[in-house]
Amino acid sequence: MTTNTLPIPILAGPSHVCTSGSTYTIQNAPQGLHITWQVSPGHWFHSTTQNGTGASAAIMAASNTVGGIGQLQFTMMKEEWFTVKLM
Repeated sequence: MTTNTLPIPILAGPSHVCTSGSTYTIQNAPQGLHITWQVSPGHWFHSTTQNGTGASAAIMAASNTVGGIGQLQFTMMKEEWFTVKLM
């Protein structure tokens, strides 16, 4: 039996988002995955930085009066087709 081990993906970036922008990156993202990201609540973030694709997310706060705990969520998916043979 062969066991494949993958490094654990780690989210790296600053602890706060500001109006000039902050970049967050998934380190050790497995190759061959489709990666998307989104922020919530959406109205706390600039409209052009509320979602995207790839292992890096460049996001900006909607204004300097926004405060609280927001969420940045990355989703990693492997798009793979398979065949099942019934005998």
